[in-house]
Amino acid sequence: FHCLHLCQLHRSPALHLSEMLLFALSHLSLPRRTPIAELTKTIPFPRRTLARLLADETTSTPGARIDSPPFEAGGSSWQVQLYLLGAGESYADRVGVYIKRLAGGGKEVDATFAMSLQVLPSPAALEVAPAARAPGCVRGSTFRCGMTFCEAKEAGESVGRCDDWGAHLYSSSDLLRELEQNEQRVLAVDVELSVWGERPCASGSSFAALAEQTQRLPAGSIRCGEVVVALGGGGGGAGGSGAGGFSAGAYRCTPG
Repeated sequence: FHCLHLCQLHRSPALHLSEMLLFALSHLSLPRRTPIAELTKTIPFPRRTLARLLADETTSTPGARIDSPPFEAGGSSWQVQLYLLGAGESYADRVGVYIKRLAGGGKEVDATFAMSLQVLPSPAALEVAPAARAPGCVRGSTFRCGMTFCEAKEAGESVGRCDDWGAHLYSSSDLLRELEQNEQRVLAVDVELSVWGERPCASGSSFAALAEQTQRLPAGSIRCGEVVVALGGGGGGAGGSGAGGFSAGAYRCTPG
């Protein structure tokens, strides 16, 4: 209150109520959660692997994917997936970068992550920490997000549940042109991953999460345009698909 009083002495008119509330909230001492695991990693995608994908007419199309070697964080195995030409026709000529928790253990995991597409000047740059690199290596924007990673059949995008997640960050044509201009350049993805918790992934978890979300809506209201559809390989997730382009038994609630 002493600080507020001094502010009022030096300002006219007096602080608005909203400003006083913001001041009070900014000085609250709130508990902070600590992640159970954190990882920062640079994952290179070798030129020979890119060349092999582009040389094969069956893979030099949108939807073709390059998987990184698995890596461990928070007791789970993870993988970065690169869609050099886009995750599907609707993303053609855009480089897609996704992160996937590899299935196993019957668990679901809460995680936050950031991913950025990098063009490094030479292989030696892979030995330099991301924060210490010369500016200008990032292509496009850095994608930051948080999700509960679970099995595909328990995914639900509208309630923050997925088996993989990512974004399309940069032009495929521009990236390939840049790599062709200098054979020393290296394509890589920087990943920052924080794991916050895990628990058993029970059958019906996605519908339970949807029901819990619906209970928070005003009484008598509905979410206009929201439907439950069979889980396919497009959209935010990019998992494998079965007959008709859908994974059998998997459902995802998607806002229209």
